[in-house]
This record gives sequence, C-alpha cells and structure tokens, in this order.
Amino acid sequence: MDPTLAQLGEDRAIALISETLADVPMPEGWVGIGDDAAVTTLDPGLQAVTTTDILVEDVHFRRRTTSARELGWKAIAVNVSDVASMGAFPRWATVSVALPKDCPISWVLELYEGIADAARTVGLAIVGGDTTGSPGPLMISVTVVGETERPLLRSGAKAGDVVCVTGTVGDSAAGFWLLEHAEDVPLSDADAQALRRAHRQPRAHVAEGRALAQAPYRICAMDNSDGLGRSALILAQANRMTVELDEARLPMSDAMRALAAHAGREPVSWGLWGGEDYNLVLTVEPAGLEAVREAVEAAGGALWDVGRMSEGPAMAVLKRDGHAEPLQAASSFNHFKS
Repeated sequence: MDPTLAQLGEDRAIALISETLADVPMPEGWVGIGDDAAVTTLDPGLQAVTTTDILVEDVHFRRRTTSARELGWKAIAVNVSDVASMGAFPRWATVSVALPKDCPISWVLELYEGIADAARTVGLAIVGGDTTGSPGPLMISVTVVGETERPLLRSGAKAGDVVCVTGTVGDSAAGFWLLEHAEDVPLSDADAQALRRAHRQPRAHVAEGRALAQAPYRICAMDNSDGLGRSALILAQANRMTVELDEARLPMSDAMRALAAHAGREPVSWGLWGGEDYNLVLTVEPAGLEAVREAVEAAGGALWDVGRMSEGPAMAVLKRDGHAEPLQAASSFNHFKS
C-alpha cells in the first residue's frame, strides 16, 4: 500500500525526504538538514548570488504530463539557471514544498529523487527547506545561492555590442505542445523525446555562465526563461537602447521547425515567445565576440550571435524581410494573465 501524506504523518514524511537527499554531497564543516538553520561558508574573494523561484501546479507544470522526478529536476534547474546567468557556480539550496494531504508518499519521494539528481549534476548542496500542506495546488519554492568573482548584470551594454544566445530557442515550447497534444507527429522518436526533455528537464548553462564571467570583456547577461523576445525587451529597458534581433540568425532546431509546421505555428513565434528554454542571452563587445565564443565552446557550449544593440528608444525589434518589426511585450508569458 502506498500511504498518503495524511496517513503517514509529517515527521515520518520529513524523515523519508531527508533519507532521499542523504547522498547529495555536503561540503565539510557545513550543517544542513536536521538543525533549525543551515551553516555554510563563502569562499574568500567571491560574491554571493541568490535567487528564488516558485513553481505552482497548473501555472508552471501539470502533474498529468510531468513526472515527479522530472518536476524535481526542473525545480532545481530553473533556479540554477538564474545563478548561471550571473556568471556564478551554484553552492547550496533550500527546497520548500506545499503538498495536498492526499499526495502519495511515493510521489513525494520521487520528486526529491529528481531534486537530488539535478543537485548532484551541478554540485549543489541541499541544506534545508520546509514541508507543509496545501488546500489547493501543489507548490515548490527553491532558493539557490551561488558564488562568482564577477557578477554579470543585465545592464552595462553599449551601442554596437553583439546580442548572443547559448542555445536553440523554441524547443521547450515545442515540447510543451507535444505534451498537450496526443497525436501522430512528423518526428522521429528521438527528436520528439528531445523536445519533451527540453521542456520537462532543461539544462542550466552553468559552464557557459562561468566562461562568460571569466572573459575579460564587457558582457551583460540574463537567463532565457520567458522567451528570447521578452529577454530582448528586458535588455533593451535595462540599457535604455534598442535591441535588434535578426530572424535569419535565430538558432532553431530542425525538430522544432518541423513540429511548428505540423502544428500550424510560426517557428519564430515559438522561438521568441515560447519561453522556458533556460539558455543564456547576453551582449558582448564586438572586439571580444570570437574570444568569448571560443571560451563558451571550450566549456562545452555554443554561442550564436543573433543581433545588435543600437542607440534609440528602449525597445526590441525583429529584422525580417528587410523590415524592422517591433516586438510587443503582450506576446510574452505573463503569470497574471487570465
């Protein structure tokens, strides 16, 4: 029999969760789960970078299309992605969950197995958190602290700087479409699985972010969580300039293009507004572009230049067919949109 949280009780549930996280590495001298608060240390000469995100059922995920393990992985990855965009490496995290009382304990432990998997992948210690009940949707809140010698900010770009991205855009949106539509699609099983994985188990670009932080050039950066179009708008506002994106240079996978055609969507629409790609969007001074590209590639990543910063009003435009088309914020994801 698979007991629910209500049948098992809070203390036993927390004990089982702690056992599930027991093999996630903890640096020597740190104090994690088991005391009232965690004890950690910062390395000398480095600055702390802190981020937090909440994932809410039926806003950010659906249990019917995402397994508990995949959800645990994603909860860590989306937070680590914010740290990566600052040029930091992740050090420790806290994880808090609000769970319906009828949730099976097996589902909860699978969630934490996914959390542990993602944490081990990036060397992240899980030092604590909270567990409580929810009368409504299931919610997961993660806080991650990272360290860097040079935090990368969204601001600091100049006219002429090159706009780049460290991964393809639109794959997560395509994966989400696949999860929502049970029908035959013109894709190989491998391509379909890759798109679903892009949505359910994204990779935080930590190594790429570290390479950017260590490059001796003017760079500003952010993570691509809500779509390249929204990222471009945010960079435009942060730098009080115009961001020009070139449609012909947007990195879009063949699998995403094929699925978009099947679904009757423009690939560029998924690429700009689909969201949750969790690669990095950045600007770099022209003189450093090739050196930065080489550094990112040496770290195991890739870098595509997709546009330029220019003088002008704080706005983003897409250059296509010889015309400049303004990008509107209304097209992007909004947590409070009805």
